[in-house]
Amino acid sequence: MPGNGWQSPDTKDTALYKICERAGIEPFCMHALRHTFATRSIERGVQPKVLQRILGHAHLSTTMDLYVHVTDESLVQGMEIFESADNHES
Repeated sequence: MPGNGWQSPDTKDTALYKICERAGIEPFCMHALRHTFATRSIERGVQPKVLQRILGHAHLSTTMDLYVHVTDESLVQGMEIFESADNHES
């Protein structure tokens, strides 16, 4: 596909690794950005089925079990929501 701007994922990862090196951060691959996007989308309230469609997954389990990750912040937030609800019931 020469001439249409297409680059292989390896080429893009190589470019990203160089950017990371210049920025002084730990290198990561482009695919990691899909995982970050999925996790942050759920944290910001995107409905799981909507995210599934955005990512092009046939099964919601692929989106939720493989791409969305539980962060320390989301665990804390989850406990705060639980505690807040508990305090309102008393």
